[in-house]
Amino acid sequence: MSIDRKTVEHVAALARLGLTGEEKTKLEAELSGILDHVAQLSKLETGKVEPLYHILPIQNVFREDAASPAGVRDDVLKHAPGARPPFFVVPNVLDE
Repeated sequence: MSIDRKTVEHVAALARLGLTGEEKTKLEAELSGILDHVAQLSKLETGKVEPLYHILPIQNVFREDAASPAGVRDDVLKHAPGARPPFFVVPNVLDE
């Protein structure tokens, strides 16, 4: 597949790239080569290939997500300089 100058200029405008004439010519060839390679890949028969998510056989190492009571609020409030459970007592910062 071939990319023409107009397409390169359009893509460059969308990407807000200021390209010189030499850069546009080089980009035409590079983009055409990329599309040719993709066209070759699309001709391959992949119907019997199992999808590959990772090159190594990995498994999730995380535990099951289960809710459990934290039970630390009372311990934290016990060590606070001022507390009125279930809240901390702090000095006023706004004048009334």
